[in-house]
Amino acid sequence: MSHSQTITLVTDVRSGEPDILIGNEFSDLVILQDGEDVIGTVSAPDGGWTHTKLILRPELTIKDQDAGHYYDALLGSLWIGSTEV
Repeated sequence: MSHSQTITLVTDVRSGEPDILIGNEFSDLVILQDGEDVIGTVSAPDGGWTHTKLILRPELTIKDQDAGHYYDALLGSLWIGSTEV
């Protein structure tokens, strides 16, 4: 049975919060399975990453045969989201 999970990002900025994308806008978007296995890498787009550009990436929706996995998203080495959020 096929299962789909979406990675929830924490890159939106609310009043009084720092913008965690600053300094990481041109890092690769990396998708990890179970915290260690790289299953995808996406180079930064022209102009760098923004919250909107990130949430529109299809790589953030994972089609998984086994619902027992979890997935994380990183910009370079900066954690920006997970299916466990």
